[in-house]
Amino acid sequence: INSAGKSLDDADVFDALNGSRFQSRPSTISEISSDLQKLEFGRIEERILHRLLRVLLGLPVVEGARSEPPRLADTEAEEAYRRTAATASQIILFLKNDAGIPHYDLLPYKQAFVTLGRFFQFHPHPTPRSRELLSRWIWRGALKGAHQGNTVSTRKVLARKVLAHILPDSEERSVDGLLEMVKDRPAVIPDVADRFNFRCAASKLLAL
Repeated sequence: INSAGKSLDDADVFDALNGSRFQSRPSTISEISSDLQKLEFGRIEERILHRLLRVLLGLPVVEGARSEPPRLADTEAEEAYRRTAATASQIILFLKNDAGIPHYDLLPYKQAFVTLGRFFQFHPHPTPRSRELLSRWIWRGALKGAHQGNTVSTRKVLARKVLAHILPDSEERSVDGLLEMVKDRPAVIPDVADRFNFRCAASKLLAL
């Protein structure tokens, strides 16, 4: 529709098809992002929340170039927005209280936010041991660069590989599978003497 100026992103299209059709809040991805700011974790990008919503619906994390955006019934859309908001809140509290990451902008790679959503979808009340090991997965994956997805194709591959390790019937094996992917030591450890650039994951790790 709008290829001459700033085109609509996937979250905009999803909201246009499915949002604001019911009285309860949130009824758009933008409202989810706004409501989450009460947790004092910063503003979560709508593109990340849209990926989280897709994963919770059982859809591929990134919409294919030729695929049709999902069109949900009113009750399905209301539940999808509600569940996405609740899961995002759970992820934020985990990152702040367990992983020691106090703000969204300090999260080295944002794709980990979506992966945690799938885990909490299947295992909403993980044991203290699982939460500790998930924190290790966050940090080890950030140090190794295992959570990054710089392009659409790498995000698709990463999502398929990582999400395949999260099993609905076993919390313990899910955590073990995620840790197995980041078991090797990182090739390079960030050095405080390196040039600081907050756009880079290494600098965010040093800030943390």
